[in-house]
Amino acid sequence: MTSEHTAAGQVIAFRNDRLGGRLMMLVNAMRLAGLAGVPFKVHWHQGTDFSAVINDPTQFFETGFVDAHFIDRDSYLALRENAVRPQERRDLDVAGFKALLAQGTNILVDEAFGFPAYPGEDAEQVARDGAAIWRSVPLAAPVRKVLDDIRTAVGPQTTAYHIRRGDILTLPRAVNRPWPNKYVYDELYQTHIEGVLESGARPILFSDDAATIARFKERYPALIPAATLFDSSTVTPGQADFLELLALASCTQIVAPPQSAFSSGAATLGEVPICDVETALSEKDRLAAGNRLHERLCTPDPTGPMGPGDIGQSLVHLDRFLGTQGRLPEARDAINKHLQSGLEISFLFPRLIELNLLTDDPQGAIAAGELMENAQVYHRPDYAKGQMLHSFAHLATGQPAACARLANIGFWHDPSTPYVGEGMGALYAAGVLDDRTALPFSPAARAMWARPVLRLPICAATSLALANSPKDSLGRALVPCTDPVTWDWAPFMRSFARGALAKHRHRANYERGLTRLAEIMPGADTASLTAIFEMHVGEKDDWLDRLIDLGARHPEEAIVQHRLSLAATIAQDYQTAGTAAEAAAEAAPGVPAHIMWRSATRMRQKRYRLAMNDIRVGLDAGLAFPKMHLRLATIAARAGHPNVERAAIDEGIRTAPRDAQLRLNRAQYEYESGNLDAALRDLDLLMNYDIVPAAVTALRQTCLDELAEYEAFETKADLRKGA
Repeated sequence: MTSEHTAAGQVIAFRNDRLGGRLMMLVNAMRLAGLAGVPFKVHWHQGTDFSAVINDPTQFFETGFVDAHFIDRDSYLALRENAVRPQERRDLDVAGFKALLAQGTNILVDEAFGFPAYPGEDAEQVARDGAAIWRSVPLAAPVRKVLDDIRTAVGPQTTAYHIRRGDILTLPRAVNRPWPNKYVYDELYQTHIEGVLESGARPILFSDDAATIARFKERYPALIPAATLFDSSTVTPGQADFLELLALASCTQIVAPPQSAFSSGAATLGEVPICDVETALSEKDRLAAGNRLHERLCTPDPTGPMGPGDIGQSLVHLDRFLGTQGRLPEARDAINKHLQSGLEISFLFPRLIELNLLTDDPQGAIAAGELMENAQVYHRPDYAKGQMLHSFAHLATGQPAACARLANIGFWHDPSTPYVGEGMGALYAAGVLDDRTALPFSPAARAMWARPVLRLPICAATSLALANSPKDSLGRALVPCTDPVTWDWAPFMRSFARGALAKHRHRANYERGLTRLAEIMPGADTASLTAIFEMHVGEKDDWLDRLIDLGARHPEEAIVQHRLSLAATIAQDYQTAGTAAEAAAEAAPGVPAHIMWRSATRMRQKRYRLAMNDIRVGLDAGLAFPKMHLRLATIAARAGHPNVERAAIDEGIRTAPRDAQLRLNRAQYEYESGNLDAALRDLDLLMNYDIVPAAVTALRQTCLDELAEYEAFETKADLRKGA
């Protein structure tokens, strides 16, 4: 691969997925470069997971082609700087892109589906041109040789079935997300295949999952597995994937999921008709397939042929199918049975809570929430969404304190999740959340921007909070945007980074809201909120001076003093931060958040007992933020209170079961206490995370080494006793 960087504008291409998307971006880049008369360069992603088998492009293309057009990562990043993507400039035709390129601007191509036609182009001609360009790509010699044999083996009148599975069933981060447009359940394929077999056509099965191929082959012996079209022992695993895509492109028609770059790319490159397996069926056949799916999933079968990934994705389709039939209670019951039987699929937990709310069963929603709390919910946004919905179940049963605590937990886990932002806004507006039960949300912050409720389910439980909300012109409830709460209380949040607001997608909305506030609500609240916003944006440097002035002129306003304390903390002016924190707590002695905030000052002053008391005030009020559990544990350790330290860590893990730092702290505590097995339980769980901190790996190895030494010692002792 080349590493040179030229100043002239050129077309660059990159995708980090698998072959279907990469081949489409390659041809799209070649087409635009040809139209514009400029070079094209491709960065071929180097994967570290299942995609590593396709890392070497010379497996697929002639070496000369790769040497001429493929570039390394550093060269790509340099070219990408300030590049323009065609989908961001849909107003430009080919001449417009040529003008940009002539000015030295690079064009970044990353389209994975189809050949986009630019203004003035004929889409059908573009499709023919793209396919012709693909046919001109010089393939590696081993691929060309096998491909000729494949085309002979495929023959005429063949229907190709692409059943997408792969990482959706094996990679934890994919298994725990719903993929209804990529994963299509077996019964739909079965219904379609049965019709094709009756017509006499030759069905060829393409799938990236051996168990799926075996299951379908056993059911339909006439099916031809794509892997039997060529001898895979003569090629690399990556070439085998590539050849299967080319074999798919050689069939007469393709039946596939609605969104798969693999099958879509094959159809586009080979000019083969493709249809979505579900929409290809009649309404009667879809209904029959859905009922067969329900029959399969209504009772869990732990010994059945399908694993957790298949079950989880199939339940997504069952939920959708039963919802269209007005049978939500059946969907709720099916998901509940599977989760109760031990299935742990991240997105199903909040969905079960939601289904209970939609079927007016708040007690069932509470039970589902408790089930979630005792499981390992892989994706943090799912846990956040689940706890927010869980909070509304408690509101519906007359438990506002529990509602507030769970809402706070959801907010800490992911304040940007739409369910969470909308739910928090609704609860603040309804008065369920206030300064006594949640983080203070000042009048100016509340008035900055009202947003419509788009995701939160409208049901009896949520209507309790939304009943008096204003409506927009479309009749949607409006609730205050809670993003300013995260600015004011950033150190309490799970994570925050200074400067993050500079490129935030809603920055313009925030700035318009603050400008409007300065006109309609002038005063210390608006002025101090604006200073905090600009501090987080990071483009001005006078925010601390402005807050010092506001604090001096408004000593009685707790939120102004708090914002001064926050800004001084960020600026590492701890004396000013401490004085302002004390002033905020004195101005609002009944507000737990200000008391909890003061703990940082008392911790720095080594007034450990008072600091622990301040944190406890906040935690007992329902401000269940795991960073405060960590702080309490740290202070307790310094003060020599190991029982308080351990209790704080355990309480934090109950609040945030997958928080890596809390788990690691507990493992370290157990290790230092000599409880190696207990330490390993937490460490083994952490080893399954997407990102494993080095400290986890190191401590786990230490525990294993010491455990092995202990077991060896015990074995020797037993031998001596026997002698």
